[in-house]
Amino acid sequence: MASRQMALVAGGVAAIVTGPAFAGFTTVSDSGETTVAEILNQLLGSSVSLTDVNNGGLVGTVGTTKIYRMNDTNTSGNPLDALRLDFGNATAASSASSSITDQLWVDGTVNSFARARFAGFSQEFGRQLDNAAHSEVFEVNGSGFNVTGSDSMGTITGNFTLSRADQDGTNAQFSDPTQNANSVDQMITFYIDRQGAVDSWLVFFEDIDDLGRSDRDFNDLVIEIRAVPLPTTGALAGLGLLGMCGLGFARRRSS
Repeated sequence: MASRQMALVAGGVAAIVTGPAFAGFTTVSDSGETTVAEILNQLLGSSVSLTDVNNGGLVGTVGTTKIYRMNDTNTSGNPLDALRLDFGNATAASSASSSITDQLWVDGTVNSFARARFAGFSQEFGRQLDNAAHSEVFEVNGSGFNVTGSDSMGTITGNFTLSRADQDGTNAQFSDPTQNANSVDQMITFYIDRQGAVDSWLVFFEDIDDLGRSDRDFNDLVIEIRAVPLPTTGALAGLGLLGMCGLGFARRRSS
């Protein structure tokens, strides 16, 4: 941890900014590196500014795709405000404008992909189930937008938080600030509403949590989270019909 502090001080990194630009949204600073807005623009072909990002809510559109900054703070204290993944984009759409936050995620089949990394320290993406320790999902290698790392996190039942850590598993930070050593928000989230296509979230981590020493630019690790929607009632009925047809065919073959 001391080496981190020395490196940051020597580099003349800007002081931490803790006050929100908009209620419920953590302020993102410009450290002079590639910004959150520039990353969104590169990944999505959008035209978003850092001012847009810090205002929260709808921050940009690309054709029919809408980009929303999700609330960072569970102001109601209601665990039902957790972001549910088991219904796929049916609940994702409501998360952009309701009290649902990015702190706690609940139930679902999840795929995750590394999208960018602008950090001097090693990175790994993980999760924390039921307040246990950070559990690695995959290591992120490479830098800038040329990064590798992905995993099907499978079906998760119950509450979980997203996390990042160094590749030795140390210096972990979580999407729920109460789980962080300094109780400061270390992750911000954007919901990408693709209007009927596969929706996803882009989560941006800040990897230094030393109060007063972090640049708070949230560009250290960017992960895309995709929820796999449950089959619709019609699809389930179709699968049942297909199964019955297949069974009938098998019976005819065997007779």
